[in-house]
Amino acid sequence: MLLKKESVSEAGLWVVRTLAKKGFRAYWAGGCVRDILLNRPLKEIDIATDAKPEDIATIFRKTIPVGAKFGVMVVVRSGYQFQVATFRADISYSNGRHPDSVLFVSEEEDVKRRDFTINGMLYDPLKDNLLDFVGGQEDLKKKIVRAIGDARERMKEDKLRMLRAIRFALQLDFTIEEKTWAAVKDLASEITTISGERIREEFAKIVETGKMERAAFMLDSSGLIDAIFPEISSLKMKDYDGRSDMRTHSLKLFSSLSSPTFVESLSALLHNCKTSPDRCESDALSVADRLRLSREERSRLLYLLLNQNALNEAANKRLAYLKRIFARREYPELVGLYEAKVKAGCGEQHSLEFVRRLYSQLTYEEIRPKQLIDGDDLTNAGFNPSPLFKRVLDAVYDEQLEGKIQTKEEALNLARRLFSEFSDESGADSA
Repeated sequence: MLLKKESVSEAGLWVVRTLAKKGFRAYWAGGCVRDILLNRPLKEIDIATDAKPEDIATIFRKTIPVGAKFGVMVVVRSGYQFQVATFRADISYSNGRHPDSVLFVSEEEDVKRRDFTINGMLYDPLKDNLLDFVGGQEDLKKKIVRAIGDARERMKEDKLRMLRAIRFALQLDFTIEEKTWAAVKDLASEITTISGERIREEFAKIVETGKMERAAFMLDSSGLIDAIFPEISSLKMKDYDGRSDMRTHSLKLFSSLSSPTFVESLSALLHNCKTSPDRCESDALSVADRLRLSREERSRLLYLLLNQNALNEAANKRLAYLKRIFARREYPELVGLYEAKVKAGCGEQHSLEFVRRLYSQLTYEEIRPKQLIDGDDLTNAGFNPSPLFKRVLDAVYDEQLEGKIQTKEEALNLARRLFSEFSDESGADSA
């Protein structure tokens, strides 16, 4: 008989109970407490305790010392990872992200070093008791994201909190408290003092909310968008249509996206590079390096930028051309970007409708049929491998995609004719 796997809450309760049995105080902490009070599903649980890292390593069989010097350990239970942190006060932040050292303190002192009041509550699941030293419950009722204590100091300690404030406001449909928002705007230019990887992670979570119009407004009005993407800031003085500049239009396109991927959102922000392929590649690689994009993400971003107008006049395009686009992994992102371009006034509604209708009518096999012939077939037919092979195979596959040839014999006959034509062209060129 298979035993039912524990839920994250059951496993989290076990961690607290185990610490309590050893004489330590332990609570669920941070975002999970907020989500319980908002009746949101629990995805992960962080735990705060007076147990030291060495105690945690002794008590639990499977631990990971992810930040033991800062009082943070990970306890593994039923496949879940619980970040278990000792109550602490952080002593200075010289790198704008991590404390230089920590001092182990009480529960009340511990929550005062956290980011926002709605994330600063502790919950004892054994006694069903909530500890709120910072007014988190009240701010949840008011739907406010408020920094704990001095907002400017909280942001200076960890610059990523500026993006987190926006992310929480979007996720929860909250507003950002006045002094907290002022601190974000005042320190926005310093966001780049933290790693691009961390910025990318938080920016991606903002995009995942799907609330692109409000995200665009908040990132713009805070000054964070210009700090993170100087490529956008440089477009301020470049005219777009006589009524607005290219930067404004880039933000309009970004805000017009519907449930985009992270890469798709970047392509919208950078789309005004289209006047120059070299500029597209330069901007794409610059952002990719800064935000630590993977090689696959870089490739997708560059494809979207270089092919953002590939669907223009779609009804006049060859079927083979469109099928090749449909077959690419980037197609969902490309059509999502093009839809945003239509909404922003730089795409064609009739082309978007045509492409969607055609795509829905085609089967997977019709879009991606196996090639009737390959290089080995050409060699076996008596042709010597040469640079013409790719050109001939591409042309034959186009005819196959068009539905003009259906058999291997037809494909080989076409290949023979194409070799002759292309060879004649080469001879004429050399003459």
